[in-house]
Amino acid sequence: MSDIALNLDPLLYGAAIAFLVLAAGTPLAWRALRGTTHGIRTGMSALACLGAAGLLSLPFASSPRLEGTALATLTFSAVLQGAAAVILFLLPRRA
Repeated sequence: MSDIALNLDPLLYGAAIAFLVLAAGTPLAWRALRGTTHGIRTGMSALACLGAAGLLSLPFASSPRLEGTALATLTFSAVLQGAAAVILFLLPRRA
């Protein structure tokens, strides 16, 4: 028998933080950047949410069992923010 255990807690915490930032942070950043052009607004909101996800994952990453949380959070958040950036970029522009 093997004593190797697979700990999926960092992945779960990372996914939860990424979804939280996607649901709460993206609309806030989108509204905060209202005066900028559409492309800059899309890119900056995605980058702001990636930074927020990274900062939110740091307290969890300091735990010995959850050392992979920061990497998982940034990976999930980058994928989700990439999809959100495509959707936000394709939104129709209102005059």
